[in-house]
Amino acid sequence: MAGNILCRLDMSSRFGASHDSIRNLGTFFQKHCIGSFKPYFLICEQGTEVEGTEVTITQPILEVMTKNASFDLGPITITVPNANTIVEISLYLDARQKLPISGFPRALFAQSITESM
Repeated sequence: MAGNILCRLDMSSRFGASHDSIRNLGTFFQKHCIGSFKPYFLICEQGTEVEGTEVTITQPILEVMTKNASFDLGPITITVPNANTIVEISLYLDARQKLPISGFPRALFAQSITESM
């Protein structure tokens, strides 16, 4: 199965993000850009990090965050073996520091199939 996930944070989000909080998050991410390392999200089937999708927070994304107070990674394609596959998303601020994203792990596609019925 394959599907898309949209990762963005903007002023109209239900979380009520402010311009300052998005800019500060961009600055925070920039502080973790050391040498060739860039912070990234890893999206994978639970327990299989080697085969995951890595979404790097690039310099252009950071510039938009700090200058325009907008965070948008665009659509990200996720492919899993079946609808019940448990997906986890983690943020890496360095090569060793894995931070889980709230609401994960979970079965993304099983949820969307149930909602469409």
